[in-house]
Amino acid sequence: MTQALKVTLFYHRHNLTEELLAEIFNTSRPTISRTINTVEKALQKLFSRLIPPLDQLTKHPGYLVIDGTLIPTWNWRS
Repeated sequence: MTQALKVTLFYHRHNLTEELLAEIFNTSRPTISRTINTVEKALQKLFSRLIPPLDQLTKHPGYLVIDGTLIPTWNWRS
């Protein structure tokens, strides 16, 4: 299961294709695809118990701030 989790994290974190992951982990692309799907379903099941549905998170339906991080950007004019 450690390798399966590693494959899934590589897939999501580095945006690698299934074909490349199959070469890296010396297996087939269908195996990589099944592995990612299996781990994603397991994680979804685990996290669904920990995170309440969105409608329970908001006091005012329809408004939800996902991320309020301020990041400096460069100026197009200069």
